[in-house]
Parts: sequence; structure tokens; C-alpha cells
Amino acid sequence: MFRYKNKKKKYTMDTKAANDTLQNILAASGLEPVPIPVDVLKLRASVNTQPYKRWELVSIIVLILTFLMPFAFRPAKVAVHVSPMKELQLSEHHVDSEGNLVMTFVGDDVIYDSIVILDQESNEVPVTFYDEKNGTIAFPYTDGETYNIMIPTGSGHTLHLLISPRK
Repeated sequence: MFRYKNKKKKYTMDTKAANDTLQNILAASGLEPVPIPVDVLKLRASVNTQPYKRWELVSIIVLILTFLMPFAFRPAKVAVHVSPMKELQLSEHHVDSEGNLVMTFVGDDVIYDSIVILDQESNEVPVTFYDEKNGTIAFPYTDGETYNIMIPTGSGHTLHLLISPRK
């Protein structure tokens, strides 16, 4: 890759002397002489290396573009809006003496009159009572049944709770 930087001293010899030297070396080694002159061999060697030199240049360009790519794409300026409302969370639940499941939520954005509770046959179960001040709702509960509870919030989100029996 950096062959241009590390070039050593270049020796020159005329074509006739190079051809004679090659033939003398081959004869001394006991090999048969090559009928192709040295200048043709040099030309073939340079022609055979041309594709490699091209691919080397392409590789260097791709490498440079790879390193410069982060500068080509700037991060988008996106406005992020964080709601000051706490996420709605179930903080406490219990079954009272009347058989109602009482749940208390943390979060100040619940729409209590739109809470939907469905039993396992998808029948709507009425809310027995709700208290917006304390964040509490209650509904009739039968042990061993499955309930789907959808609690909408003012921000457009819905908390979905699934109550199912343990097996």
C-alpha cells in the first residue's frame, strides 16, 4: 500500500546485458535458456500487476470514505418532550370484606369514569366505587376468574392490567 514511500535504489541495466545475465544464470543452474527476451518479461510483469494497482487504489478510496462518513451525516435535531406526569403505576391492591378488589394507583392523570373492566367472557364489570383524590378503584371480584382492566390516562395512554388465577 505504501510502496511509493519505501522505494529503494533503482538499478538500471540495458536490455541486452540483462538478457545475457539471465541466460548465463539459467545455464549455470542447469536449466534450459528462456527464448523470451527480458524486456518482454518485464512488460508482462507490469501488465499483470495493473489490475492489482487499480484495486489497491479503489481500496484506499473506500477506506478514506469510510473514515469520512461520520462527517457526512449530521445528527438530526429532534425536539424531545418529556411529560411532567409520573407514569401510572399500581401501588397497592387487596380484597376488602365485601369481596371487592381494591386497587390504588400512583399517577395524577387517570380518567376514572372511563375505566373498563372485562371478565373472562368479555362482559363489562361495573366499578363499585372510585376515589380520584386517593387514586383508588374497586370492583366485584370472584377468586379464580380472569379480568382485563383498561385504565385510560389524560395523555392518551392506557394501562392494561390482566388479573388471572394462579395455577
